Amino acid sequence: GTFTGQSIYRNRIGPKETVALGHVSLQHLVPHATQQCLCTTFISAGSRWMEETFGRRVKELLVVRHDPRSLKDGQRKVGDGVLEPIEVVESGATERDGDTDSDGSDDDIVVGKPNWHWLRARPASGGILHSKILLFRTGAGLRVVVTGSNLCDQWVGDRDVLWVQDFSVLPPPKRRRQQQHYLNQPPQPRFEKCLREFVFDITQCRNSGQDDAYVRRFITDLFDGIDFSTAHAELVYSFPRVRGSAGTTDRLQGGWPMLAKVVARLKEQHENDGYNTDDEGNDDGGAATKVYVAAGCHGNLTPSFLQQMYGAMNGNARGIKPDLAWDKAPRDISVLWPSTRVALTLLPTGVINTGGPMWLRHWRTIPLAAKQRLLMEARSNTPVSGLAFPDLGCDPALHGKCIFATPKAASTWNPSVLYVGSHNFSSAAFGDANGTEEGTRPKNIELGVVLATTDRKTITEWVERMPYVIPPSDEKPSDDGYIPMTANSGIKAEWNEAYRAGDMEGRRRAEAKLREWLQRVETGEDEGEVKVETDGDIPDSVIEEDGKLAATRSQQQREQSNAVRENEKSRSNRPREVVDL
Repeated sequence: GTFTGQSIYRNRIGPKETVALGHVSLQHLVPHATQQCLCTTFISAGSRWMEETFGRRVKELLVVRHDPRSLKDGQRKVGDGVLEPIEVVESGATERDGDTDSDGSDDDIVVGKPNWHWLRARPASGGILHSKILLFRTGAGLRVVVTGSNLCDQWVGDRDVLWVQDFSVLPPPKRRRQQQHYLNQPPQPRFEKCLREFVFDITQCRNSGQDDAYVRRFITDLFDGIDFSTAHAELVYSFPRVRGSAGTTDRLQGGWPMLAKVVARLKEQHENDGYNTDDEGNDDGGAATKVYVAAGCHGNLTPSFLQQMYGAMNGNARGIKPDLAWDKAPRDISVLWPSTRVALTLLPTGVINTGGPMWLRHWRTIPLAAKQRLLMEARSNTPVSGLAFPDLGCDPALHGKCIFATPKAASTWNPSVLYVGSHNFSSAAFGDANGTEEGTRPKNIELGVVLATTDRKTITEWVERMPYVIPPSDEKPSDDGYIPMTANSGIKAEWNEAYRAGDMEGRRRAEAKLREWLQRVETGEDEGEVKVETDGDIPDSVIEEDGKLAATRSQQQREQSNAVRENEKSRSNRPREVVDL
């Protein structure tokens, strides 16, 4: 296949962002003659966007999305999904289901797709279905895409990171043996096992035999005959409930314990005689490892959570201490969080809707010394391709979710480890040990991949392609007045009100107010407001009104992407770039 799974990519936004520089668009990733496509997303655009994006390339489409409805309005839990047709709207027709106006190319317009379906569901825990994965099946094989981007114009509005690998179809003799082996339940490749389990769990339609039969057939065809033995990454998922049978090694809910096990396994693959453990069972490379974290939400950071995640990225799930003091928290972990100075260089619409990744009430509980040691500047990583929005003189808001653990000194046995996916850096996403064996389970459904390597060229490419600039391991947090970017809920409410009223001037005034406010925070004239409603931990009161949030968010992303769309229009007479398997 085209994508080997050994590297990562950023979504394409700016006019100079090319595949050669590690940027891909969603149009790049949708192969011609796709037989089945399965996607999961937290929020989604409507049917016209689906029509424009997938066009005649996709025969059967199944979009699994978070259900924002209340119970009285028909909310569906994971496992009890019901198929709903994706009603493709012809140009000029009345919009439905959160659709927004778009300019699709004539050759990709699709009308009347009987095999395109929505499947809405949410965890019974009250959390959210937050995973973002795209699976494209063609005659040549299966393309797997794991990312943090929702299925909407966030692909061309916010900066994100993704992992892609193409898997081929087994030759006929091996395929027959594979089918025979499945009857005898042999061990599957670990990547395949996790992917099949994840897809099966989130697509069940227990209350409808007809729907469930259709989905089972769809998934069987999706995975039939695919050779997953070439996977260059391992999957990590999160489920609010424990999966597997009691007393088995598969009895886990994923989250941070699964992350720790995966990292430990990957480290073993690079093991040599110099690798050993100390008396407490800690690997001897852990103390020399630097961990960088970037996400849209950092939840309620605590010393114990930081210890838990630092240990997990070193392959260690033991020794988590409850109520750890801040001065005992790991010192080799840095949380990348844009400052107000950087926020002033980002697209205002994106800053309004991302804001700061932590609640004010918790922010105030963190000692100043810990804040200064823990937080580091998150700068947009676009040194070669230039500004993503050159006409506007700014970069997109940073939405990518990644955790990067790398030895402070080059090592032939201790690999650098990279997580990429949908998990924000929070207990809602990963769970929380709380100093106990069971701990607190994840609240959300999440999915990500973990890669590991000692190859310096590959590590360098990872760093160059991350959405954030990764500081050198010996760089210390800023002491020159670093002030983290924060949210202003009043300005956000004003912007949203203007949006709903169709008041473009009102939105521009709100964006101007945001810049003025950030400048006051930067100069110390305003204390700021560390409060946010992020897609990782949105309270139920925000997810309301039958998906209006999704419609609003999709339209906001469209507003962010005008510069890119104008650039695309200038090339409308040329065929779209497609990277086939």
